[in-house]
Amino acid sequence: MRISKLGNFAVIDTGVGVYTASINAADRTPFSGVQPYFVGNGTTPLRIGDFQIVPYGDNNTLPDDLRKILDDNHISPELLNKQTQLLWAQGPDTYRLKKENGRRIKEWVDDKEINTWLSDWDWQDYLMKATVETRHINGHFTKFFRNRAPRIGGKGFITHLKHKTCTNARLEWPENGEVKHIITGNFSNPLKKKLKQYPVFDHRDPFSFPVSMHYSNLYTFGR
Repeated sequence: MRISKLGNFAVIDTGVGVYTASINAADRTPFSGVQPYFVGNGTTPLRIGDFQIVPYGDNNTLPDDLRKILDDNHISPELLNKQTQLLWAQGPDTYRLKKENGRRIKEWVDDKEINTWLSDWDWQDYLMKATVETRHINGHFTKFFRNRAPRIGGKGFITHLKHKTCTNARLEWPENGEVKHIITGNFSNPLKKKLKQYPVFDHRDPFSFPVSMHYSNLYTFGR
């Protein structure tokens, strides 16, 4: 592990992931989250059960390690919660973008079709969990659930989305630079509860699988 100090901040390089810290007195406060899925020249896949995965940190325990750091620091959770609240503001809503006199304007709309779809599942819970996880670790996992109609030739659509905590989800090791599956389960004890494999959501063919997953993250410069 290499730590480089930049004024009141520090950059911590674990070898497979980089995160920053804000230094207050004797405390080190994780501030900008973590980029654990950088595959460096010396990184090799980790085999757990029947799968080869991209390890989440040196020991594949980065989410747990980060949570322990936050539990031991009374400043970090408060800062991250405030940032999440600022992002949430008055809550998400539907709108259209309009351009008038060279300005871009949000026109708030009440879309019946969208609202009917949202009323069938707890979309606010999903968005809040995704926001919190992204603020803490710069990424989050989503499950996409498709309806059953395509099995008999009917029209497909996504019925709902579900947040999957990063503690129980990992990227499968990429083939030719492409991640094709996401693995979920108890990685500390995979024999107790077997790991499950889900195909990566394909926006070009979104209804090809009953359940698929997607990993959203903030791009790391130069990675």
